[in-house]
Amino acid sequence: MTTLHISGMGFPPYATNHCTQTLEAIPQGPFVRTVDGRLVFVGTETNHKYKSLIQGEDINTPTLSMLTCGQEVIVQCMQPLWQEATTNPIILMRPTTPNNFSAVDTQGEMVPITMETAQNLRLEGDPIPFPVFIRYYPVLKMLVQAFSLEGGQENYPTKWRLELEEV
Repeated sequence: MTTLHISGMGFPPYATNHCTQTLEAIPQGPFVRTVDGRLVFVGTETNHKYKSLIQGEDINTPTLSMLTCGQEVIVQCMQPLWQEATTNPIILMRPTTPNNFSAVDTQGEMVPITMETAQNLRLEGDPIPFPVFIRYYPVLKMLVQAFSLEGGQENYPTKWRLELEEV
């Protein structure tokens, strides 16, 4: 399990207890119709970016007031990504942090894996049962788009929301 961390702000105890994160791929180009009416994507199919919505509700809230719209932050995500690996070593699409990744084969069995760098992992063992599926928590460089707080009286849970987009 990973803990949400965002550079430039802190989380008091329990502020992330009821927290969720959504990662949504942003298309890197438009969809258009051909002359015969087929829908085709004319953008790049690789290297997409993410936008993220992080929200929670608790008596303790993160220090959102430390942020400004347009500020660049590093987000250690709590929403994992999966990546299929068919070669060794594995180059992840996004960096991760130590102990925030795992690998399973097509039967769901754990495959030993080690970290070489933030984006390079190495499967251990012989033979390696390709394909292997890597689950990891990405670290994303993002810009603050918007944030909000919604609350009531003292000791009443406050809802908070943070919108981000990958640089």
